[in-house]
Amino acid sequence: VEGNQEGAGYGFAVSSAGDVNGDGYSDLIIGAPTYNGNQMDEGGAFVYLGNGGGGLPVRPRQLRSTSPGGEVGQVPIAPLGRSNSANQVRLQLTARTPLGREPVALLWQLASLGTPFTAASTISGTSPAWSDVLTSGVVLSQTVDGLTGGTVYRWRVRLLYPPGNRLGQTGSRWLYLNWNGPQEADFRTPRLLTPDRSANVLPGQLAVYTHTLTNPISETQTFTLTAASLQGYTVTVATPSDAPTVTLSACGWGPVTVTVQTPSTAISGTQDTTVVTATSDLSGHDVVYDVTTVVPTTAAALNDVFLPLIVRGFPPP
Repeated sequence: VEGNQEGAGYGFAVSSAGDVNGDGYSDLIIGAPTYNGNQMDEGGAFVYLGNGGGGLPVRPRQLRSTSPGGEVGQVPIAPLGRSNSANQVRLQLTARTPLGREPVALLWQLASLGTPFTAASTISGTSPAWSDVLTSGVVLSQTVDGLTGGTVYRWRVRLLYPPGNRLGQTGSRWLYLNWNGPQEADFRTPRLLTPDRSANVLPGQLAVYTHTLTNPISETQTFTLTAASLQGYTVTVATPSDAPTVTLSACGWGPVTVTVQTPSTAISGTQDTTVVTATSDLSGHDVVYDVTTVVPTTAAALNDVFLPLIVRGFPPP
């Protein structure tokens, strides 16, 4: 490698740059202390990537958590696309290391769009075991759970190196989805059940809530619906099939009716939250919350309409 500027001092300092692009090959940095750029003798540093410049692909990818045939992590999610699951996504990376054949582990972080990766709400984790990259690299993938339906996410992954490795590094740089920047949206999760609802009722009355169940994928799938009252009230769930399970066609939807029976002995001001859950094999689970507040008769009467009474035929006082 030769410099292209006389008197730049190119090659005055040469050092390993570690693995700058995360392709598993060591990179080189060369200093030129008197290089002329925008200013005279401002100096410069030049990074050269190993493996002939282009490196080997590491292919950070986002995948559906499951496929219709039961395969795990085989169908990719397009950038800005939608996951098949409301609470899961699968991340994948081809692991390579400049140390040759060494064990590595996968570290991942997911955050909702606009939330820093350092926030407490960030979902992060490390693969449970070290994996040998062999001589040609090894594909590491992980199904990440704990996502929230109807949320836009961004993510990043990196490789961890074993302690005391010859590079003296804890791991590779952070890698992001191809063509996307660190602050850009990568994918979104679907909502299966919407929306949250609330109502005021008298003791002993029924609270009735209507929700929409949606199949977010292009395959027919069956959902199981459950509901539980935190106060222990009697709850029933009605679906078009009159059963706790309902089958929806590709990208189809249907109504779900939840009925909460408040006891006649319920104390005024008592508030109950009924958690309604929809679960399927391909789209995970999603929940809505129905909040029922027991009010006294006088509060219910506020909804009545009162008309003025005019009495005629009596002399004024």
